[in-house]
Amino acid sequence: MAGRLQDKTAIVFGAGSRGAGWGNGKAAAVLFAREGARIFAVDINPDAVEETRIIIEGEGGEVACGVADVTDSNSVAAVVQSCVKRFDGIDILHNNVGAPAPGDPVEMSVDTWHKNMAVNIDSAFMTCKHVLPVIADGGGGAVVNIASIAGIKNLERSLVGYQAGKAALIQLSRSVAGQWAARGVRSNCILPGLMATPLVLDRINTTYDTPESRQAALDDRHRMIPVGYMGDAWDTAWAAVYLASEESKYVTATELIVDGGITAGRPLDWRAGSASDVVRVPDAEARAVPQTGLRLDGKAALVVGAGSLGPGIGNGKASALLIAREGAKVFAVDRNLEAVQETQALIAEEGGTCEVWKADATSADDVEKMVAACMETFGRIDILHNNVGGSAGHGGPLDMDVDTWCDNVLFNVKPAFLASRNVLPIMERQGGGSIIHTSSISGISVPENPMNSYQTGKGALIRFSRGMALEFARKGIRSNCVIPGKIRTPMTEVRQSERSGSADAVKEIFDRRARSVPLGHMGEAMDVAEAVLYLASDQARYVTASEIVVDGGLTANCC
Repeated sequence: MAGRLQDKTAIVFGAGSRGAGWGNGKAAAVLFAREGARIFAVDINPDAVEETRIIIEGEGGEVACGVADVTDSNSVAAVVQSCVKRFDGIDILHNNVGAPAPGDPVEMSVDTWHKNMAVNIDSAFMTCKHVLPVIADGGGGAVVNIASIAGIKNLERSLVGYQAGKAALIQLSRSVAGQWAARGVRSNCILPGLMATPLVLDRINTTYDTPESRQAALDDRHRMIPVGYMGDAWDTAWAAVYLASEESKYVTATELIVDGGITAGRPLDWRAGSASDVVRVPDAEARAVPQTGLRLDGKAALVVGAGSLGPGIGNGKASALLIAREGAKVFAVDRNLEAVQETQALIAEEGGTCEVWKADATSADDVEKMVAACMETFGRIDILHNNVGGSAGHGGPLDMDVDTWCDNVLFNVKPAFLASRNVLPIMERQGGGSIIHTSSISGISVPENPMNSYQTGKGALIRFSRGMALEFARKGIRSNCVIPGKIRTPMTEVRQSERSGSADAVKEIFDRRARSVPLGHMGEAMDVAEAVLYLASDQARYVTASEIVVDGGLTANCC
């Protein structure tokens, strides 16, 4: 697992923790180092950043430190120059600075507003101003910003400066992604939800007087969250590793929500709950131990749609390969037995375990037998990847006949419904699992050619996933979607050839598609599969009822 950031240089702003324990920046700096990156850790508190340095060096990592006020351009410029002098470049910029201040526009003083905006948005502007040219001159890299769900949702109390600042950070990140994509720079935000970090715990400790009242306040926060517990710095840090790595090379101008499902909805009766409604999980200190082994060791994965239409590697085939490489046993299913046997052969060549099954994913009887066969073979199902869908062609409500429209909508939702319906009771008995659905940007954005039935089906799949995630969150079952953009797969090549005829026409269409993407190229199946892998792993334990958009920044642009 180590080496995902091998030989990269990361400058991490906000790399200390406020008080004892693990803050987001500290955890990210340590994880980046464990994954092979050289770290330049920056904080306004020299003692805090020194503590981070000692941990990284103690584990054999390479690290240097700087002290800076990120709201001051000259201060930021100085530490950036020090980083470049020490490590000869920067590949990753991690912005992890921010702080709330209570009050609405009437209550908050003008001075407090300006200070709060300075730390929550001016800081990222300053770091981007000085780091972006360095990343671009080095051939490209990743910017990972820590925003907050406060940037997209109202909170129970007014934090107007924090909310406005984090919302602005999301748009700053998207703007950077669009403007710097041509130079190989990706920019994304992580949106943490309610987290048990030193900053939060310090606020609770100062607000409440007794251990009992402090625990009651913490339990109230736990109960608000669909999964039943607050996340911690490691949940944010693992998301940062994914976004900083080449695994997300086709992910830019988007946001990864790490919130236990709370922005999708929360239990209606959470206020009436008791401490028994809280799900107890290992704390941040227990999770700080370096992980060894493969990410999916000991797990069994059911991948539906694991073949490819034509030669090459499609989304399901790629997911099955990556899931097997990370140690899981794979039960690969497709309606085309020969296609899924090719997947099996590739996995076997690499020393993995894969069994195959032929099934029609739209048939309730076939799906029931498929799940039963997987259980008979492996005895458990920890991961379900639903990767079945397709378009019935271009056409809107006036062009497509009723049966074709209805059948196509159903084709893009029914396989996920049937597979989930059969797998959910198994995961519930096991104590949890991860379900990932392959949707499409057509479910969130109107494509250049009308595909009304496909858009409706993929949009419905996203809503199906969110609803299921909330219903089963307390059971330890997560459900998320991967939303691919313009991906060059065997299926897209076959379908485009059928419509276009000549090879020259197909090439021109794919060239035009590539030019429409901010990153300048179409994605590939492995880009989708890497997102599936992250969501399947326990590193994404606090990610549910959410989506990862894998589209090269396409849907962030309006023109």
